[in-house]
Amino acid sequence: MTRRELIEYLDAAQDLTFSYKGHWYFIGEVFDSKTGVYNDPTEYTCGRADTDDDYRYSSIDEALANFKIMGRPFKDILPDIDW
Repeated sequence: MTRRELIEYLDAAQDLTFSYKGHWYFIGEVFDSKTGVYNDPTEYTCGRADTDDDYRYSSIDEALANFKIMGRPFKDILPDIDW
């Protein structure tokens, strides 16, 4: 998956769950349950699906650079994601 493909997917679906080396992870737009709308400007939440991990980032590029998967930045494993 490329950065562009990720952005296009999130624009359409608002979230993505994916498997990497036997573990499930997620990235998605932050939804405000009080207002019933997605945050504007868009924020992103990332984490490992079977834990309480929930990291928030103010942009997709911040999430790609700072969210770590098995010690590696998300941007480094993005090409390995089959979707």
